[in-house]
Amino acid sequence: MAKVTSSDDTTSAVRKAGVEKSGKNAGKKTKKAKKTKQALSEAEEQLAKALKQVEKLRSTVELLEGKLEKSKAKSQQWKAEARQERTKVAKLEAKLRRAKRDAPVDRQPPAERGDLPVDDPSVPDASWTVVRLRAAAREKRLPGVSRMTKAALLDALRS
Repeated sequence: MAKVTSSDDTTSAVRKAGVEKSGKNAGKKTKKAKKTKQALSEAEEQLAKALKQVEKLRSTVELLEGKLEKSKAKSQQWKAEARQERTKVAKLEAKLRRAKRDAPVDRQPPAERGDLPVDDPSVPDASWTVVRLRAAAREKRLPGVSRMTKAALLDALRS
């Protein structure tokens, strides 16, 4: 696309169109010349706007390319960190396997070792809900279960 910058270029473009200011048809040709000049100036304005848009887009592309390069560098850094962490995990897993393999095995159940307290699920305590206490009282065929409070149910079931 050619850029028209001077009035000499505009004048030569008008002459090329066959417009001259003298002669019989000077009035018609002058109008035609004005229209041509107006069209050229509008085209120049549009071209200037388009060039501004192109420059703006180029600067945006440069900015985005810079951001892309930063993102790629960050991605490479994260990948390297992930590789290091995977190596650490693999080493720890191997260490855990060795520790499990070398650990002494206690074959007794926990209740016999005395490590863990053994809860007797048949003895009611405060952790039981009222619904569970009432169900246990009904199994023992205690009277007035539906009117009893939690404390009364616990007392009745413990005795």
